[in-house]
Amino acid sequence: WFEAHGRTAAFARSLVAPAEVDVDWYTTIDTTPLAADGLPHFGNMSDHARRKYLLSLEGHSFWSFRLRQLAFLGSAVFHQDSPCHEFWHVLLRPYEHYLPLARDLTDLRTQLRYARRHDSSVQRMAARLSRLAPRIL
Repeated sequence: WFEAHGRTAAFARSLVAPAEVDVDWYTTIDTTPLAADGLPHFGNMSDHARRKYLLSLEGHSFWSFRLRQLAFLGSAVFHQDSPCHEFWHVLLRPYEHYLPLARDLTDLRTQLRYARRHDSSVQRMAARLSRLAPRIL
């Protein structure tokens, strides 16, 4: 089961093609904020904001709140198809706000190549997402 999981599949693809896909695991998860809001804080969002491309992948229970954080950063987001959606996802359009990824991530490298070939349109896509985020979240 876990081999097909979004995050594990992305990591496996980075092992196969490290020059194309740069994915790694977090070494630590800060759980101190759990007392305040009940949600763990994964990674440093300021570090994420320095990345040109970001992955929004399902969690171990399919659910992920990651897209709501990534939407504000101004980077192009690759969003995995998932059976779980938040209420605001209906306002997002593939290739208008994000680059879609198949549930099994078989198209990850193809979508990365697309993004590199269409850099200006992908950056406009990222800008549309970051402009929309404060209005709906």
